[in-house]
Amino acid sequence: GSVVELSAFPGKPTVVNLTQHAYFNLAGDGNGDVLGHEFTIYAAGYTPVNKQLIRTGKIEPVTDTPFDFRNKVKLADRVNVDNEQIKFGKGIDHNFVLKKKDPKALTLAARVSEPTTRRVMEVHTTEPGVQFYTGNFLDDTLAAKAGKPYAKHSGFCLETQHFPDSPSQPEFPSPVLRPGEEYNSRTVYTFSVRCASSRRAQRNLFTSLHSDRRGLPRRFFLTRHSLTRPRRALFYPSQFTGETHLMR
Repeated sequence: GSVVELSAFPGKPTVVNLTQHAYFNLAGDGNGDVLGHEFTIYAAGYTPVNKQLIRTGKIEPVTDTPFDFRNKVKLADRVNVDNEQIKFGKGIDHNFVLKKKDPKALTLAARVSEPTTRRVMEVHTTEPGVQFYTGNFLDDTLAAKAGKPYAKHSGFCLETQHFPDSPSQPEFPSPVLRPGEEYNSRTVYTFSVRCASSRRAQRNLFTSLHSDRRGLPRRFFLTRHSLTRPRRALFYPSQFTGETHLMR
């Protein structure tokens, strides 16, 4: 995985809202667009924008909008809908208000999967928001490492941060630091590959995990199932997510 840690120690009252703008395509560099990627964003609200993409100052619920990613959604099903906010940004270019019990805790913000390669990316952050940008203004003028041009939607960004335009919006979390205060931000990007097992195999493994019929320690449970050939699957109950992590 990758860790982004940002710190600031102002000597005078200072507005501090730092982030990064890395693009991702889990299919690989230059391998088409990200419209087939599946996104989950753990946010119940978002901050709408005006025609200039400046925040209006409101926090709107994502319910019944194209911005509801609380359950896994294919990106193509959201960026092509008839919605004023989507039209303003020519896609999604919006800040999502993350669900956090502890505002300073490192919590899961988003999960992205690519069905063809089965690659998965998870984003954990201490920040209150994440800007989800779907590469709306990529226009074939930049080339990938393989020489292919970066076309519209050929990458996405998940930029963890305080809400954009926070200094002008009193309802948003304040980005102002005073002398003696510290700014510390931590974001962790982790990557994995899903097993190609069937849903039935996953259910059987999950049942075996919890039944522990062989008397093995409950910390882990070994079982077998058939993919292209029998393999062993190792599960850790505290980390089980419905995926199998295989050992040859």
